[in-house]
Amino acid sequence: MRRSLNRKGSIIVLIAFILGFACEFAPAAVDFDSTNYYTAIAGNKFQANRRVTINGSVAGKELARIGISSTVTGDVFSDNRLLIRRRATLGGISYANGYLRYGSDVESGSVIGQNNVKISHNNFINGYLSYAGKADISPTASIANSLPAILPSRAFVDHEMPVFGPQRSKKSTMTIDENTHLAPGNYDNIRAKRYSVIYLTAGTYNFGDFILNRHAKIVADSSLGDINIVVNGKYRSYRHVILDNIGENDVDIIASGNIRIGKKNDYEANLLSGNNLNVNRDSIINGFTYSEHNTLFQRNVELNFQPAGAGSELPPAVPEPASILLLGSAGMFLARKRKP
Repeated sequence: MRRSLNRKGSIIVLIAFILGFACEFAPAAVDFDSTNYYTAIAGNKFQANRRVTINGSVAGKELARIGISSTVTGDVFSDNRLLIRRRATLGGISYANGYLRYGSDVESGSVIGQNNVKISHNNFINGYLSYAGKADISPTASIANSLPAILPSRAFVDHEMPVFGPQRSKKSTMTIDENTHLAPGNYDNIRAKRYSVIYLTAGTYNFGDFILNRHAKIVADSSLGDINIVVNGKYRSYRHVILDNIGENDVDIIASGNIRIGKKNDYEANLLSGNNLNVNRDSIINGFTYSEHNTLFQRNVELNFQPAGAGSELPPAVPEPASILLLGSAGMFLARKRKP
């Protein structure tokens, strides 16, 4: 399964944040790539466990933690603490407004810390190291360059994030136990039994809770337009669930409550949670992710997102009775890559 996205797709913490940082403050060696947008954002903590692969950039407001032997091809940003565990590989800039710590045997681009910095042994920093507080740097660390002065700090801006409505479930549940075609519209809670298949077409779907049991599948035909799966309660899938986007447009799962993705799932969709997002081990997400609070990627999760460029189009309003309002501020921009 492949890509997801172009128009509303990559959550970025404001193009001005990236371009302003690169053009006004940073020397060329530590420029943020103007095409390198955030693939995953957490409003509180972003944590990736062992051997997670993120093809893109990530941001966690209070904490960004990248686990042992994990890979992030882009940048890692935190408004507070940034922790990189041993043997991680980072392709871009590591930036923390608070404490920044590198475990051993980490390879990365430039490192920018606005407070204390610890760089453990056998690190290779293929760029600049800049810090404002105390530094504990192993003599075995290899650092290409050091900046003479700390770069100006940047903030994690809350008003650029989506605004979610209150979480609420419906009173009744619709059970799906075979192949079922659903038209856009308003529904009760959904529970899909094992091996059932739900077919969706372009439009907006409003649900209470949305539960997918093992081996259930969603076939999303976005050939005629985007598909918005708006969940006013919680969204959960169990093992071996597949969401297959067979069109060239976008599929968004927008939940006011928690989103929990089970083991060995395969999704071609964007995941946005008004609470917490948990992706269980060995799952693949072809899209971007956002959580209002905490995001956890368990081991061997793979997140893929390739932005097509700096889009400025706001997503469409979600009609009633959806309990979520996307982008109350025009400060958040979404850009997607469409299927070639």
